[in-house]
Amino acid sequence: MRSIPLHKISLMMASLVCLSYWVWLFFGSTMQVVHDAVEYENVGRLIYKQGWVGFFQNGVRREPLYSTLIAFSMWASDQLGTNYQTLQKILQLGLLFITQLLSWLILTVLEVRLPMRILTVLYIGLSPALVNASLSLYSEIALFPWIVLAVLLCAHSWNVVLLGNKRDAVLFAIATAAAFLACVFVKGIFLLVIYVLMVPFVGLAISAVLNNKTDVMGRAVVYVFLTVLCFQVPIEVYSGMHHRFSGRYEFANRAYDHLYGSAHKRVEPLTRNRLLGQITAIPGTGVCERFFSEEECKWTEFHSVDVYRKALEDMVKGLPVEQHKMVIWEATKNKIIGHPLQYLMFTLIEAPRMLFWESTQIGFVDYPKPLHTLFQRGWFKDGVRFTVSLASITAVLGNLFYLWSQCRPAVWIEISEDAKRYRLLFFLLLMVFAYSGVYSLFAILTRFALPLGSIYLMLIAVMINRTLGVRGNSLLA
Repeated sequence: MRSIPLHKISLMMASLVCLSYWVWLFFGSTMQVVHDAVEYENVGRLIYKQGWVGFFQNGVRREPLYSTLIAFSMWASDQLGTNYQTLQKILQLGLLFITQLLSWLILTVLEVRLPMRILTVLYIGLSPALVNASLSLYSEIALFPWIVLAVLLCAHSWNVVLLGNKRDAVLFAIATAAAFLACVFVKGIFLLVIYVLMVPFVGLAISAVLNNKTDVMGRAVVYVFLTVLCFQVPIEVYSGMHHRFSGRYEFANRAYDHLYGSAHKRVEPLTRNRLLGQITAIPGTGVCERFFSEEECKWTEFHSVDVYRKALEDMVKGLPVEQHKMVIWEATKNKIIGHPLQYLMFTLIEAPRMLFWESTQIGFVDYPKPLHTLFQRGWFKDGVRFTVSLASITAVLGNLFYLWSQCRPAVWIEISEDAKRYRLLFFLLLMVFAYSGVYSLFAILTRFALPLGSIYLMLIAVMINRTLGVRGNSLLA
């Protein structure tokens, strides 16, 4: 009788611990359908009752993938005679589990030691913020596995471009585009993020030309071209459907409004307290309120943008609906051009909010009383947030410095296992910077950072693994 490998036993035990916790929360917690969750629920019901024609006829709405999952839960609940939220929680916890498996796979490829892999997967399944996303009616959970898969595919596609054939390059281009399509139909910012992730492949193609490696150049060009094509065509078709039924050639309904509101806020007359308040609010509004008044700290919050968005109502009043986007975009550009350095400064200040992703206070879920009491205790909520945020910051900076110190031209074209691990670590970091950088154009809420949670935890594991020197002279030791 063959024995079960230790790593499989470890993964099963970690999964059982998480499953026990999830079962307790599944029966003991309740979704709060408030704020944005109301919109997700309404759109899900619209898709379920009226189909996609009804969805497009009702005008441009939010990205549709999460609401489609809700529509599926509503359909299945009607078949089974149960509440759709029950099935939705099962579906979302399943997405968290898939994220754990993908994270385990990446950590295995990176040759992170078994105890660190177990701890990382455990924390992904027990994290207050990540579990909250799995139990609330908000869209971030639908992005969890796809963002990790996109990183994995980009890293492996690089190896295919170096070693494979054009057929493999085509297949991985389609797979990469599919992963990014899933991402963009949850969060529209991936309309830009994907192009950041494609930049290294363009650089590889240029390098191949300079070094007379026409086969590598050909595969790189095929990969980038097909990835962008297979990604962009469905986007254009989807936007075209909106134009056909509502007259607005748009992907989602909030991007331009929020971009304008954020730009307007950032170029308001600058005061010392506004600047310092925005800086101290990076870890959270609670930190800001220790130094400034409640009114001053309200200006730093996400919802303060809504005040500036109200100016758009008069701006587009009486204009044909198809002109709204262009008018708002021109107004946004004028705001930025009027105070470019001030806008850039506040944008750079906004980005680090993505590092403070862990929290017991995200809300939108009614927890069992013992857990609610624990989450409200200052030593626990502040301790968890401070510890995980500090570890995330250290991991990003530490791994970034490591990649920089170890960077040499050969690592991008080597076929060794160490070079492959180096490039996977590079794409993990690139996703963090691309996602955070694009999102910093808008105001940021804590929950917007949650899709990066598993990536931060993997970076922490890699940093600890390397710090302990568990792999001798290898790349990540």
